[in-house]
Amino acid sequence: MFVMNEEMNRQIKILVAQTDNDLIKELKDNGKKKIEEALGKETIIAFVKDGHELIEVNQSFQPDMILMDIVLPKLDGIGALEQWNQTKETGQKIMVLSAVTTKSMIESVFHLGAVHYLIKPVEYDIIWKRMIQILERNQKMKEQEDNNIKHYQLEQKVTDMILEIGIPAHIKGYQYIREGIMMAVNDENMLNYITKLLYPTIAKKYKTTSSSVERAIRHAIDVAFHRGKMEMLENMFGYAMHCGKGKPTNSEFIALLADRIRLEKKNAS
Repeated sequence: MFVMNEEMNRQIKILVAQTDNDLIKELKDNGKKKIEEALGKETIIAFVKDGHELIEVNQSFQPDMILMDIVLPKLDGIGALEQWNQTKETGQKIMVLSAVTTKSMIESVFHLGAVHYLIKPVEYDIIWKRMIQILERNQKMKEQEDNNIKHYQLEQKVTDMILEIGIPAHIKGYQYIREGIMMAVNDENMLNYITKLLYPTIAKKYKTTSSSVERAIRHAIDVAFHRGKMEMLENMFGYAMHCGKGKPTNSEFIALLADRIRLEKKNAS
């Protein structure tokens, strides 16, 4: 049985369901090293020899990819793929390495979710190369997915904050402020170049001019301080308001809200 921990989550994990002892030995001796050299991460490989164990270990080990055969004791590869297809338990990239050459069988494997099929016998270097390609694609897809999730979470946080302040969603400055805060959260230096970089970047995205972006943001801030929720504004801009500084400038407004979000993220991590 395989025990999960945080260190393993930062490693590449491969689950191998093969009965070919020569392949297993070669993967331990050379394949693992080739994969680590190519991807720059420690690789953990778990080996199982029958379909039932493959199903069980997959749940606990949660590999980044599976290298499996169709011909397995107790439960064959097709049976394992069918089970995963029904329960949607695997998000891994599955590569099949088998001596089975039947066209209908190969078609079934791809239909059930495998991404690559190699027919034995095949040179070991080809196996490692295909495994690395699959892992690289999987890694890029996961990074993109993580980035999309982070972007959505940040967008939701910024949206909630500016709506709480009292900036209505129907005015143009609402979108521009949201975009500006997100840019400032992701790059602290952005506010050092608010007129040369931040405004033009927003203007390009929304097909307008930098001066229009600046005016719309200023108008949105005016709306917030005239018709917004004073309790929320005092909570966020209280020091400036009590010291008689009045409404914050565009850059002060964006900087303060971006700083609050960065601090919240830091405290939450």
